[in-house]
Amino acid sequence: MSETNPSETLWQCIACGHFNARTNICAKCGAHWLPEEGAQGTMPTAVARVSFDDIARVLTLISARPNERNTPRPEDAIGDFDGWFDGGAFRAVTGYTDYLFVDGTHARVATLPYLNLALKMPNGASIMLSQS
Repeated sequence: MSETNPSETLWQCIACGHFNARTNICAKCGAHWLPEEGAQGTMPTAVARVSFDDIARVLTLISARPNERNTPRPEDAIGDFDGWFDGGAFRAVTGYTDYLFVDGTHARVATLPYLNLALKMPNGASIMLSQS
């Protein structure tokens, strides 16, 4: 029986580092990899994925803004923000609000004319939710 080189049958997820069998979805975090055109014998690059837990966490913080305040505490983000809350900060602009969360996640919530949410996660994954 011949030995198989793990690098020929496994790929390492760039989002979480988990080694996966030759599939297109990481078994640990759900990141996808996309084939590189013309590549043979190499595993494609993984594409980070936004999880439902991440979406729920961000929506909960945006909705609740726990302990919202007008002045930052020493542990809060430094920058041109209109307000801070436990877990992040925000800047209100006509028609949308930008959020920065303590884990590095960015969100933009637009409300004109319809609700739109754009999320950018620290791992590079992004998603757009839009009311139709």
